Amino acid sequence: MRKITSQSVDAFGNGNSEFKHGFVSYGVDVEEKFDDEGEELDGEEYVLIDKIKVDEEMRGKGLGRKYLRESIKNIEKEHPGLPIRLAALPDSGTMDMSDLVDFYESEGFNVTNTDGDAVVMEFTS
Repeated sequence: MRKITSQSVDAFGNGNSEFKHGFVSYGVDVEEKFDDEGEELDGEEYVLIDKIKVDEEMRGKGLGRKYLRESIKNIEKEHPGLPIRLAALPDSGTMDMSDLVDFYESEGFNVTNTDGDAVVMEFTS
């Protein structure tokens, strides 16, 4: 069960014309861990980048990269020391998973898990 303890959405579009074509949402989450009897244990906290959205007509212009970088800066200020993770999952049939993973790797993320349809990645500064 996902446990979001805080939720933030970067203020892209709140008076800042530089970020008016999308958003990034993220929150603090806790890993699920269980003991041998199946009892849930406290897991490690981390920041999960939940969604990066760029308006369709503005894609391919570097805004996703810009939004991601700005969000990482904000996350590091708001939640110093917590790992930053995301689950790469294409949002449309036009987006290729390998291109998406390559994009995140170029921004400092490393693959940690390839479970299911998504590729889980963690930021390393």
